[in-house]
Amino acid sequence: MDSTQSSLKKRSFDDAKQQVPKRICAGNDTLHVEGFAVHKQLIEIPAVVLADLQRQSTRAEAIFNGVDDGTEVKGDGKRRQFRLGRSKVAKSFEAALDSQISQLTAHKRSPWVVIQSQAGCQEQPAHTDYEPQAELPSDQVPLALLLAVMPGTRLHVWPRSIGLSADASRISGPIAKQTLELQPGDAVLFRGDLVHAGAAYKSDHLRMHCYLDSAAVKRAANATWLINSDNVDTRLRAAIRQ
Repeated sequence: MDSTQSSLKKRSFDDAKQQVPKRICAGNDTLHVEGFAVHKQLIEIPAVVLADLQRQSTRAEAIFNGVDDGTEVKGDGKRRQFRLGRSKVAKSFEAALDSQISQLTAHKRSPWVVIQSQAGCQEQPAHTDYEPQAELPSDQVPLALLLAVMPGTRLHVWPRSIGLSADASRISGPIAKQTLELQPGDAVLFRGDLVHAGAAYKSDHLRMHCYLDSAAVKRAANATWLINSDNVDTRLRAAIRQ
């Protein structure tokens, strides 16, 4: 990744109760130009944490996934998620994560979920996480964060696609897909209007996700906005290269 991208010092989850100053991510040029920022080694992932998540994964339920044929998304049932449980290990780790995230943004965090891909999980269609609307000031844009807890966590992104779902007149040409690959403890913070898609996985895989909501935008629960749909400007649909 670009050497200018932010990176935070690796910290054990035992440091959860340390107080850290808040730093609002509105000043992060990478986030608000490219639409995302990778934070290497945001937090340590002890083996006991991964084992606890794997134990909890029996509660996972199927979520949005599959092949977009232009009229509907045909789910494969292999992309699943569950809310982070309240075990002693999970609570300590959650507190440590909140300590780290408070350095990135002042936005309110949604409950943590763990995303599970079963072997053979397909790639998601390109989408954004909130309904297209007039461009907002950078400090009011809702965000999301994906945290790797296993090797080879991947997220497909379309750099600089932010704001285009609301104003396609700014499109200057095709937008190529970029695949981010994260290792345990790495995280990607991205804007809710960034065009992105979850990757396919050949073997079972876990990662963690949360929304970082803005008071200026009401996020519909479990909703996504597909780029390949009739209510999206045809210029944007044509520009996104999958």
